[in-house]
Formats: sequence, structure tokens, C-alpha cells
Amino acid sequence: MQLRRAVAARPKEPAYRYHLATVLARLGRASEARAELEEALGLGEFGERAAAETLLAELRREAAHGP
Repeated sequence: MQLRRAVAARPKEPAYRYHLATVLARLGRASEARAELEEALGLGEFGERAAAETLLAELRREAAHGP
């Protein structure tokens, strides 16, 4: 997956982690997606921050209550 290579090359780039997380979430890999989102949000401000926060909240809600 090219996004994984991008994250490996620039691990401090939160937007790359966000985009990887969206793909992981679509593939049903929610725990991996949550980890990427948590990491991205911990790195600071980025253009997709609000969307990342929303997706993380949705994934956490699903984990707690089921889909």
C-alpha cells in the first residue's frame, strides 16, 4: 500500500496518517484506523483535522457499541 510507504517516509506528516486511516476504516480495519488517527491528531494541526476527529469519534463509538 503506497500510503503505508508515505507514512514510513514521513511519519510526522499527520495528513498521510489521516488518509491511511480512512482507507483502513473502509477496509474494516478499525483498530488500525483508530491508531493512525490518534497518532495523526497527536502531531498537531493539519487541514483534515476536523474530519480526522469526526472519523475517530465514529470508530470509537462503533467499537463501544457495535456498528
